[in-house]
Amino acid sequence: MTALRQFVPFALLPLLIAAGCGESKIPTGKLSGKVTYKAEPVTEGTVTFRNNEQGTVAAGKLDAAGEYHLLFGGGPEVPAGDYVITITPPEAHVPIASELVSAGGQVPVVNGQRAFPNIPAKYRSFNTSGLTKTIDEGENSCEISLDE
Repeated sequence: MTALRQFVPFALLPLLIAAGCGESKIPTGKLSGKVTYKAEPVTEGTVTFRNNEQGTVAAGKLDAAGEYHLLFGGGPEVPAGDYVITITPPEAHVPIASELVSAGGQVPVVNGQRAFPNIPAKYRSFNTSGLTKTIDEGENSCEISLDE
């Protein structure tokens, strides 16, 4: 029991120090942008930003104009830092029998995703996209032009 009494104050010391330091706010920013392929908007898919150092991921859906707004944890504030980017097509729709009949049995699927030639394969992986962006505090934009 004596050893426990001696240990408890030291075990609580880090908590007391942290509590006394106040709340440290992580800097955040908002990011929006547009994705194009051969000067035309990419109108379907997801833009995903991953920060390897922090382990954070933010994503935004592409709209009919090729524009996106990143979301992190359900909101627009994304932790500031360096990110690697991917652009991925929407997941494949699993057709029901009547759709297959009306389409003549032709539903192109590539690795669980519909074929989207306007999103070249290299942009679908963090390892090969080559796309990076630093998100700073405040408003940010990131226009992405995909090539072959």
